[in-house]
Amino acid sequence: MKNQLNNFTATEIVTAVVNHSHPSIRQALLNDPKFIDEYNLHSNATVVLGAQKVRVSRNRLFNAVRELYSGSEKATLTVDGELCTVHNVGKEGNTQFLLERGEMKIELPSFQALSPDSETRLKFLEDIVQWVGFPFELNNKWKGTLKERPLSDSELDEFNHDHQHTPIAWARAIAKDVELGGGQVAVLVPAERRYFERLVGSYDQSSSIGEYAENVCSSKFSELVTWSNLEGFLESLMLCSHGLVSESIPVARIGKDDLLSAYEWLDEQGDIVSQVGALEIGFRILPDNPEILPSLVSMVKQIRDDDPDSGESGLKLISALIILVDGLIAKNRILCGAPPFYRRLASISQASLIYRELRPRGVVVEEFLNLSHKISGRIFLYQNLADLRLEPRWNPFGVEPNQLKVEFLDRIISACTKYVKHLKDTDIHDLVLGDSEDSLTHLTSVFTSWRPGPLEGQEENAKEVPTELLENLETQLGAGELDGSSFFVLLSSAYFFRLEHKNIELAVDALKRCKYHLNRIKSDGELLFILRGLAFVSAVSRSKSLASEVRVLVRKYRKDPNHNVPISEAIQICLFSAANLKDEQDWSEFVGDWLTELAFSELTIDEANIFVGELRSLLRLIPSLTYSCGRAEAALISFVGRKP
Repeated sequence: MKNQLNNFTATEIVTAVVNHSHPSIRQALLNDPKFIDEYNLHSNATVVLGAQKVRVSRNRLFNAVRELYSGSEKATLTVDGELCTVHNVGKEGNTQFLLERGEMKIELPSFQALSPDSETRLKFLEDIVQWVGFPFELNNKWKGTLKERPLSDSELDEFNHDHQHTPIAWARAIAKDVELGGGQVAVLVPAERRYFERLVGSYDQSSSIGEYAENVCSSKFSELVTWSNLEGFLESLMLCSHGLVSESIPVARIGKDDLLSAYEWLDEQGDIVSQVGALEIGFRILPDNPEILPSLVSMVKQIRDDDPDSGESGLKLISALIILVDGLIAKNRILCGAPPFYRRLASISQASLIYRELRPRGVVVEEFLNLSHKISGRIFLYQNLADLRLEPRWNPFGVEPNQLKVEFLDRIISACTKYVKHLKDTDIHDLVLGDSEDSLTHLTSVFTSWRPGPLEGQEENAKEVPTELLENLETQLGAGELDGSSFFVLLSSAYFFRLEHKNIELAVDALKRCKYHLNRIKSDGELLFILRGLAFVSAVSRSKSLASEVRVLVRKYRKDPNHNVPISEAIQICLFSAANLKDEQDWSEFVGDWLTELAFSELTIDEANIFVGELRSLLRLIPSLTYSCGRAEAALISFVGRKP
């Protein structure tokens, strides 16, 4: 092997390694000018031009452009073995380069960053800043270099990559791809951390979304509205998956005309997340901006009337997009090391950006929903179940369209209640807080407003269980036998109240007393609801004892011939229950021990094949489980391998 490698240059070896690397690693390497220079990868780079998809050596093309900028009337280069001419066809001092070969004519970018004229280069940078909302730090990064000299080949690649990986530029790329009939996943979700840092800001070790909104979002939003009142405000709203983020947008700095234009655009084309954030802001600023009232009324009605079961539901589309984006971010480990709330902020914001480009262009929601679940459904679920270890209060099934609707309606009700003095004489008041059956307060429950959203999973609930509910809890779990209704109060309370150790132990004692037998279970669906619910309670309350009892309960009903607990459901219940442990090592051991037990239990060949697929997905996503789940994987592979 060593002698064979001697036949290749370092550039050839490195090129082969880079081409076979993980996409995120490959991109990071190719974006490093020092790496490119060290291994002389310039000559291998190509540029794809025009609708004809003509591939040209980047090095030769840039040198031809430099030759024209130096005063030559034309320059030549070879493309596919044939000689091509590049010349400037611009008039009145304007630059417009054209690549010609026979009847083929391709207009080229101006490549003004290669111009020898400092003013031309700086004007080009200024145009880019205005066009894509170049962040201040990137503007400062390139301004000094462009003022001093033209860019090198690798620097120009890096500059192009920087401005193409901004939210505004990425949105335009998505729109273009959809209009051309593409819809490629790679175009929807960039596999690069710094893109998402430009979208939602860089994670700064904040411990909660409230702290992050104050420390990072407020300065980011200030920069955005400084760049453009209108576009900056609209981009900021994509981050409003939490009310505290909405409060961080400096609305007072936005001119009235731009504000009105923004609200009218949101009413007609806005994504649901941005609409909710705009409503929270709008209720607050309405006294000084009464002209936005019609848009506020219309957006409330849109969200209220959106049927999550409809094939064209906007709620269904945003749900599918969140699953798609969050699953791909997790799969590619793009935001590895950041807490779940930050990753979800990035995922929901990118989902909102994509929604804005897909919705007006007539995407078929049902088809996209199926695609999303096929690509990211399993990854999304497993990643968010694993996240329960750190942020146990948000159930990943909360991303379902009907649950998102409840979340959004509750935020609107909360904002309306907070600014009720601004709204008491408007249609908003009746729409949200009125007595009619279609008012928002009649479509939700007071308790649902206490249910944590996707960015609140780490926050402890300070509300105590009401005395009346405690009495019902004690009555239900103290009965001589257990049935499906026995756990209703416990499972419901886990979302809305702080459960004490003694409350949880009532369930533990009841399960032991009744020997893990539940009477009058009407269906397997009801059984799975109870098992998942108890597992979630053990996570929220960090109850190791309840998690252990859930494991026994699953074991019992997996063997019960009258009921069916699919292996995939058993794995999910295991991951729910494992969140009773916050320490990663303890969590890994808990998961590994339970999954190993399942792997050595009685399985059909179909179950074993499903189990192998699920387990491998889980291990790829969470490598720390590899050691604790090693016996389980080996047992399953052995079992599947010896079956015909």
